[in-house]
Amino acid sequence: HDSRKCSKLCAAGKHMPHYRGVEVVDVDGGDHPCYYEATVIDLKEKEAKLLVAFKNNWRDPEWVDAKHVRTSQPKVKNFNPRIEEEVDVLEEQELEDSTAAPPSAWWKAKILAKSSTNGENLFMVHFEGWDDYDDIKKPEHIRPRNRNPSLSKISLTKVEIKIPKELESKDLDMDLYKDLEEPLGVYSMFIREVLGEDKKVKQRTLVCIGEKSIARNAPPIAKMIFRHKQQLSVLEKRNRKKEERLERERKRLTNCKILKIPIPEGMAGTIIGKGGRNIKKAKKIKDVASIQVLDEKNLLIIVAETIEAANAAREILEITRATFSVPEEIWRQFVGMKYRFLNEIKKESGVLQIRAPTESKLVGGSKDSPKDTWGGKVEETGDWADSVETTIKSIRELEIAGNPLSVDTALKMLSVRKRHIQENNRIAKYGATISKQYAEVQSKYGVRGKGREQGRGNGREQGRGNGRQGRGNGRREKKDGANEEGSKKKRGGRRRGRSGQSAEDGKLDGKVDGKQGEEGRGNKEASKTEAGTEATSKPKKNRNKNRRRKKQGDDSKSKAKEEKQGKQKAEATEKKENQKAEANEKNSV
Repeated sequence: HDSRKCSKLCAAGKHMPHYRGVEVVDVDGGDHPCYYEATVIDLKEKEAKLLVAFKNNWRDPEWVDAKHVRTSQPKVKNFNPRIEEEVDVLEEQELEDSTAAPPSAWWKAKILAKSSTNGENLFMVHFEGWDDYDDIKKPEHIRPRNRNPSLSKISLTKVEIKIPKELESKDLDMDLYKDLEEPLGVYSMFIREVLGEDKKVKQRTLVCIGEKSIARNAPPIAKMIFRHKQQLSVLEKRNRKKEERLERERKRLTNCKILKIPIPEGMAGTIIGKGGRNIKKAKKIKDVASIQVLDEKNLLIIVAETIEAANAAREILEITRATFSVPEEIWRQFVGMKYRFLNEIKKESGVLQIRAPTESKLVGGSKDSPKDTWGGKVEETGDWADSVETTIKSIRELEIAGNPLSVDTALKMLSVRKRHIQENNRIAKYGATISKQYAEVQSKYGVRGKGREQGRGNGREQGRGNGRQGRGNGRREKKDGANEEGSKKKRGGRRRGRSGQSAEDGKLDGKVDGKQGEEGRGNKEASKTEAGTEATSKPKKNRNKNRRRKKQGDDSKSKAKEEKQGKQKAEATEKKENQKAEANEKNSV
């Protein structure tokens, strides 16, 4: 395969590939050859050949025998060789092709002399195999003699380990090489990527070249390292997301608006709502960042990105209290059956609660402790107690809680309700006064048939009371034969009472007719019992007789009703014509 392309693919990692340096002998050097710095990039185990790449790529990679390759000598800092000590000296050679970098090679040499100038050591060296070639070198170009054996004496092998797809090449760094190199004797390690038809990476493998022991130990160690790297990669991704989120949150909250609203005593639970309902509703508003309720400080804190969002949340959560006074005399009318009107106002206004008191309280001044205009007590006198009007009144106070807008709406609705009831009662009271005066006028002049309401009421009550007495008398006199006459008088008394007699006439006639009627009813019941004994012998005849009487009575009632309706219609028509004539006469004048 193309070794140069392979080496480029190996550089996919952050610090990959990793190679242990080797040195390749110059086979054309005779008895005293030089050694070129290189790295092993592939292996043919059966042929014992290595594919080496030379430093600085001054020469194309080539396959060489393992016996011509040895491991590099580690560098020694501040190396200070002795005279006559055998060392290796780094020498750069010049090539005919000036465009290529000159190769670096290590030559065998011996220290002849050394000197120190301005604190810098210099060494005189003699290259072995060159009788007349000596040179002066700096310490960094000199190292101890490399006596490592060739790689042919070491059993080498190549192991390829698949890299999980979730793990990226950049997540593999120098730690992986260190974990495998030192204990297992790895000479070369790199990532080989296989590309698919779409030029995307299809498979990645970790290639390790080294001693035989890596075939057994490298895969489990590498797989464990892969798992650890995966976990670290996941954690690092999470941390990066957290950092990004933190930065966004910091930027967002830096420009947020903060509202601090005091909470009325004991209203924290009402603000939160059942199951946090109100808080959740406010948090759903766009651009609202957070909402806190500090119960111990009675403080509500709203944080929002815009002032509009903060005010919208404030309208939901801000709670104010108000009271509304209702006079005791209109309380039942005001609240309605089962507090129906209060519930309607609560629902329509949107307040959180309208609490009704269980007891009323007294407000206003008192005769028992009068005060003058300066606040001091005034001595009571008989004249003062008679002249001063009592200002004490009994009221009930409603407690209203909700946001300011809804509370204001509820107060206005309650005021309208209260004013409506008071006006209604005032008008009804005035109407009752007029009716009373009308009845008095009718009674004064003895006009009958006009005091309909009062006459009907008084006649009905008096007739009902006297009727009870009549029933008692009727039971005692049940054998009397005046049943038919008594019942007629009873019906006549009731009709006169309903027709609208005046107060006095209705009361008097009701007493007399009611008494007679009840007496007649008693006698009728008695006659029914007697008639019942006779009906056993002739039941069918009496039954038909009763049916005829009932039908005649119904016909007479319907006829009277039609006559009454016709009369009323004629009166209405006559009245309308009179009004029209008066209007025409007035216009003509």
